Amino acid sequence: MTRKPLLILTLLFSAACSPVFSTAQNASPKHTEFSAPAHSATSASVNLSASPEDVTIEPNETGNYFDAEIDYIGTLDYDASGQNESYSVSLREDANNLSYSGDPLLWDVRIDPATPLDLAVRSSSGRLSLNLNDFTLN
Repeated sequence: MTRKPLLILTLLFSAACSPVFSTAQNASPKHTEFSAPAHSATSASVNLSASPEDVTIEPNETGNYFDAEIDYIGTLDYDASGQNESYSVSLREDANNLSYSGDPLLWDVRIDPATPLDLAVRSSSGRLSLNLNDFTLN
């Protein structure tokens, strides 16, 4: 009688620790770059949503409004558009239930600080390093 509960407990423990039952897949990192040209808008909105990556934001000095060098593991959705006096940039990653355990990944983002900015930055597990001294945030 005592062997049956012990056997069940052993099977449950082994199933819980087994990688066979994990739905996450190990991912290989990818790299890409994005740019958005300068504009004449009087306000801007930037929305960034990373998964496991560290995000760094610095003032941009290239002449573009937005430049980004992105390491990522999932899929990216990028949009930059302007209407009337407003300009909008959105960059979002969906990690698609992927796991990653290699060198740190980085989103290196540069934004023109001349335009007042609504800024939203999210990272599920990475660090945020935001150099916002030169920006006017709404």
